[in-house]
Amino acid sequence: MGSIKVPVKAFRVEISFKPSRRVDIPYRN
Repeated sequence: MGSIKVPVKAFRVEISFKPSRRVDIPYRN
């Protein structure tokens, strides 16, 4: 679960930097 928490934080920072849903869809893949 620790490994999943690491990308989750980076994913949240990217959303805050660029509030774009297009970047959020490919980032989750």
